[in-house]
Amino acid sequence: MDVIYGVHSVAEALKARARNFDHVEIAKERSDPKMQRIIDDCRASGIPVRFVPREALDRLARTANHQGVVAVTTSKQYSQADDLIKHCRGLIAGYKCPKRVEVVGQLPRLPSGKISKVALREQFVKPSGG
Repeated sequence: MDVIYGVHSVAEALKARARNFDHVEIAKERSDPKMQRIIDDCRASGIPVRFVPREALDRLARTANHQGVVAVTTSKQYSQADDLIKHCRGLIAGYKCPKRVEVVGQLPRLPSGKISKVALREQFVKPSGG
């Protein structure tokens, strides 16, 4: 179980639809247009909304800085590499589709912060023997 709290954080997570929401809890005393948008998004997506006292939100978020809204979710869902390749095949020409996908911790960077394409090639492209 993961917890997301704060008006903007919960609204963005709802918009991204990358997580499965168990429910969203909202402070009983909170009623404003931003909160109403979150309630409407939850209802449109079939996510249960519970109105609870602020103290219950404090316990769930483990902080009082939740802005009156806490979402209970499962972990973020990531796609498998094969799914990504299949998705690309449906959108772009076959010769442009990746043959493999590697997930790395970080990409090599230049001092300016840009990605170093030369270092990427050296690191990931196997030289063709010949």
